[in-house]
Amino acid sequence: MTILQINDLCSSYEGRPLLKNITFNLEDGEILCLLGPSGSGKTTLLRMLAGLEQPDSGSMLFNGSHILNIPPHRRHFGMMFQEYALFPHKNVFDNIIFGLETGKHDRTWNRKRVEEMLEIVGLRGYGQRRINELSGGEQQRVALARSLAPSPRLLLLDEPLGSLDRTLRDRLAGEIRAILKKVGLTAIFVTHDQAEAFSVADQVAILFDGRLEQFDRPEAIYTSPANSTVAGFLGFKNIFSTAELADLEESGLEKHLQSSGATAVNSLLIRPEGARLHLSTITEKKPQVILTGTVKNRTFQGATYSVRILSGSNLLHFDLPLEPTPPEPGRKIELEIKPSAIVPLDSLT
Repeated sequence: MTILQINDLCSSYEGRPLLKNITFNLEDGEILCLLGPSGSGKTTLLRMLAGLEQPDSGSMLFNGSHILNIPPHRRHFGMMFQEYALFPHKNVFDNIIFGLETGKHDRTWNRKRVEEMLEIVGLRGYGQRRINELSGGEQQRVALARSLAPSPRLLLLDEPLGSLDRTLRDRLAGEIRAILKKVGLTAIFVTHDQAEAFSVADQVAILFDGRLEQFDRPEAIYTSPANSTVAGFLGFKNIFSTAELADLEESGLEKHLQSSGATAVNSLLIRPEGARLHLSTITEKKPQVILTGTVKNRTFQGATYSVRILSGSNLLHFDLPLEPTPPEPGRKIELEIKPSAIVPLDSLT
């Protein structure tokens, strides 16, 4: 069931557009990650959902009702920030119960609710701990428990893992997803980190310069970026204009595009994991696409080799399996390219 509908949302500040015709729907119980670089409009959109800012135009419906004119405290949405905003002079229990004490339930119910939240976030028995006695990850879970305790209709998270180190972020991203799924809460999660977004989200919205460039499942965003803007933001390097394809050495890419019907495109992506060494055999069927070039650099990465290849005047980047070992720098190389790793991007107009 669709729970959130955003239609043609526009916003500007001092004449500069911040959001440009943002439109999408979110289903009940889904986790949406707003992903994009700094200044792309992620936090602006989140603040509008919270009621802290108003758009210039457009509409926003929750459970079928318009909410733009409803003040923040009546929307019953929860918010969690990067800084956590925990009270250092209160213990864990008092931090979590704080948001419940102005509600409709008595203290006995509130105390039981706090214990339930501590259990859910994996902090059972931590109620009397002081905030400064906790690790960064534990503080993050206290903040999450406090946000969940009032049973919000929607949870908004603004870069909640941004202040943590990489290892801890990776672990807690999975924990946040598991907790949100356990309680069945719809959530919107802002981040500029694609690995974080992909590990948390059911849906990802790529924002760039105030525009919604793509809204899709994480797997679809990675395997089929909508355009060169999305592909570039995701860090893909093998992006070519159709004019550059002719400069690749004996590639067969143009023939592949013709046979697949994807000829009316302006640019093309080859994903880095979609290649393997071509080892010629008499009996094996010749692959549809083979790239030939010279190895410029080969770096061992543990599970793969990162290889840079010069083909014509184009420098390509691939992550190749450990076996067979790719040739050393300066040697010629032939690569088979999986058709599924060849992604047409911007359409010609």
